[in-house]
Amino acid sequence: MPRALCIIIGFLTILTVSCSGPSNPDIDIDSSTAYIKSETINPRTPDASNTSLHDAPPEGITEVDDEFSLDISAGKNHGTSIQKQCTLSGGEFVDAGWTGQDTGDNHCNSCFCNENGVLGCTKMACLASSDTDALLLPDLPAIPLELDSIGGLDDALNQMSEALPEGSIPEGALDMVGEILDNGEGLSPDVLMQDPCAQMPVNARPMCYMMLQRAQMMGQSGVAHGNLGQDDTPPNLYNLLVDEFIQYDPTTSMMGPFKFSKSFFNGPFPTVFDEFGRVHDAGRSTEYENPTFEYRFPAATKLISPVSGLVDDISWQPTDTYKQDDWELIIKPSRFSAWRVSIDHVLSLSCDIGSKEVCDEPLIVNGEAVKVGMQINAGDKIGYAGNLVDNTNSGMVGRTEITVGRFASEGVFESYCPVMYLDDSVKQNFRDSISALMDTYEEWSGDRDLYDQSAMVEPGCLYEQINVVGNKTTVVK
Repeated sequence: MPRALCIIIGFLTILTVSCSGPSNPDIDIDSSTAYIKSETINPRTPDASNTSLHDAPPEGITEVDDEFSLDISAGKNHGTSIQKQCTLSGGEFVDAGWTGQDTGDNHCNSCFCNENGVLGCTKMACLASSDTDALLLPDLPAIPLELDSIGGLDDALNQMSEALPEGSIPEGALDMVGEILDNGEGLSPDVLMQDPCAQMPVNARPMCYMMLQRAQMMGQSGVAHGNLGQDDTPPNLYNLLVDEFIQYDPTTSMMGPFKFSKSFFNGPFPTVFDEFGRVHDAGRSTEYENPTFEYRFPAATKLISPVSGLVDDISWQPTDTYKQDDWELIIKPSRFSAWRVSIDHVLSLSCDIGSKEVCDEPLIVNGEAVKVGMQINAGDKIGYAGNLVDNTNSGMVGRTEITVGRFASEGVFESYCPVMYLDDSVKQNFRDSISALMDTYEEWSGDRDLYDQSAMVEPGCLYEQINVVGNKTTVVK
């Protein structure tokens, strides 16, 4: 899977001091195969720093190979053999049940090899390691920094250079940090999107954040491209990937973009909308609470951007253990924002949706190929819903998810109920739409227990917050 120039600061927690600063994570947001366990904890105040953003795994994994299909959520194996080992990114083999860090170019992610030999991992963009990353730096209290007399950005960089051991900063790294923070002229958008301190080796970044933060506090940082501190302003959503969907049309069996199909309803995944907090893989070791809004659509359903902001990551997701062959697009409200809005499973509007061939055409927004650093506005057409295997001959071949959340400490991504971040101008309309969708679908299907609406904190949300870290979800009540 392609790696974007997104910057992960989560590694800083292994050092003696972790300082808040600009953040540019991953996103992958997705390992749709990241299996996660669950528990419930009390709320806490997050410490905003960079960690990994996780995509919600689908409820069950369907193997798309013609000769071997696997339905995990139903616990069925229709093939004649099952792989009992997983292969790590570095080529190593591990037995089913193994958990730990991946290797190779995915070394920064936590993984789990399930009982069927399917590897699930968190999805951060791992920075390429360098020879200087393993250098041991002195404890911060032992470094003679004159923190109270920093004379601006240049002084901060000079002090940092003098304090760190010789050879710990690659040649030109300080100059690059200075250029990014000074004016950024001549630098490409993808470079400007990067966390400036990520130009440093891993073990030098805490020093970088501390010095830049102190320079900012002195009011002398000279930054023209935004606040050096992490921006914790939540996003404003203006839709939920689709427009409002209040009315059901029995002549077409459609409610907005949603199709009501008896054959689909009688299949393995009966709902066209999976609410935030719905338990997936119930009763299995892979059980987790869904930290997204997940939709299932008929073919050629168009998606629109729910938010205005900058493209933080755009990643192609090839089919592996289940059908994908689609894109994940991640948008952040501002350059140094701790928040991310992930739209997972998107196909280009250039694709021939009727074709059975894989279409990896780039996403096109306003006539331009989507790239890191590009501005996208709420309401922009971003593509078609991604791929879903139609095992029910219902025509339901589209799937997509929206995740809204922010980076916290210690590898935690805090995922929140999307309805909570709808702009006031549209919030009530979408509340009504979601409630109407659940009510109508239950009435149409004859199953009044599909959604536990009495327990919801907002329409479509059983909880306000679900934390995702490693292979676990944690409901925060």
